[in-house]
Amino acid sequence: MVQAGMKDETIIVPPIQPDRTQFKKVTTGNGYDRDLAATTNDRLELTVIELQKLQINNTEQTKKLGTLLGTLDDSISYLQGDIKVLISTIKDANDKNDRLQRWFLVLSLISAIFAGSGIIQAWDILTRGIGK
Repeated sequence: MVQAGMKDETIIVPPIQPDRTQFKKVTTGNGYDRDLAATTNDRLELTVIELQKLQINNTEQTKKLGTLLGTLDDSISYLQGDIKVLISTIKDANDKNDRLQRWFLVLSLISAIFAGSGIIQAWDILTRGIGK
């Protein structure tokens, strides 16, 4: 990634040199063409063996991945259920909160009316008697 004001630098990675010692030559003693054929057959056999190992490993990894994906799918299903419960709980809490807010509003209005009209003070005076 190049940012403003920065110079684009290319990193050169030297090529990897193969280890030629791992490639053995097969000698049959029956001439160069027979040696070449035997060496080629040997390398083909090694290639087939490595490909079979890769296939087995790939199959195992695919099975593991399938198991993990199944587990992930189950987890997502459970999570969806939990999210639905959470949404329902939030809706219920909002409804209850709305009812409580309306109730407190009504009580506040009633107390404001009583305080503004002096009904409570008048009732108190009447019940205790004037001048007592």
